[in-house]
Amino acid sequence: MVEEQPAVVLDGVMKKADQFTLGPIDLQIPSGYITAIIGPNGSGKSTLFKILTNLMKADAGFVEVLQMRYPMDEIKLREKIGYMSETLDVIDDSITPREWTKLFSPFYAGWDQRRYKWLMDRFKVEEYKKIKKMSKGMVQAFAFVQALSHSPELLLLDEPSSGLDPIAWSDMIEEIHRFMDEDSAHTVVLATHITEEVRRLADYVVFMYDGQVLGMYEKDQLFEDWKEIWVEGVDTQTSSVQIRDIPGIFRVDRNIPNRWITDDYPRAAAELERLGMRIYQAQPLHLDEIMRCIVDRYREGYGDINHARRIIPS
Repeated sequence: MVEEQPAVVLDGVMKKADQFTLGPIDLQIPSGYITAIIGPNGSGKSTLFKILTNLMKADAGFVEVLQMRYPMDEIKLREKIGYMSETLDVIDDSITPREWTKLFSPFYAGWDQRRYKWLMDRFKVEEYKKIKKMSKGMVQAFAFVQALSHSPELLLLDEPSSGLDPIAWSDMIEEIHRFMDEDSAHTVVLATHITEEVRRLADYVVFMYDGQVLGMYEKDQLFEDWKEIWVEGVDTQTSSVQIRDIPGIFRVDRNIPNRWITDDYPRAAAELERLGMRIYQAQPLHLDEIMRCIVDRYREGYGDINHARRIIPS
């Protein structure tokens, strides 16, 4: 069996801009899956996307996309990447979608006019309306149509749900899944600060904060590991520091001494059983709670920023 090559490889990538520094970032994004990059605004998600599309050049490090590199493979990569930026990049927002298509579709050998028309109809984008007069949601929908219409292999979506109503967002999710079902090599990377998008879409989760990648997790494993537990049989003389030293335990609730948070639930459960304690209730944390814990660990210097399980499918 041939091992699938990663869709994206970043090795020691750095970029300085004004007061912000991205990286150094070491990351491999698997091919054939949906990977979500989540983090608060200003964490570096959009900067990273611009590097992946060569709209911004890294100051240091190695960048490989679909086993190709800039600048020598720029034309090929333009064909293979569909990029939806957080704000639609147009030279002149007084043009209409129809005018934009006439100008730019010839640059894409894989442009599929039938798909373009179908998507425009589905998202009710007005072809003859000037972009500057469109609603935020319609502009986002048009950006999504642009990104998909040349039949890319890699789809990069930066805050895709921004400005969309629930119906349009539901339709977009359907189209993302349709894109993934078309070809086993198709890959989606989406950047967001809205954790519910991740729960619905992603196979893998990358956490970013303050220009750093704090770790990459397989989504289902993430929810299996990070849980809120209630424990009985705890010695009242045991300090919270001692409890945190138990493998798999991340945090102790100061107000409720028998309520703990795990970052490796199976390991914690086995260790607690060995110590004569019993978990009588457990539930997965919400994704925003997990993100906060991982950010807190980074801020506190508790463990390496590479502590996360970097699970890449074989």
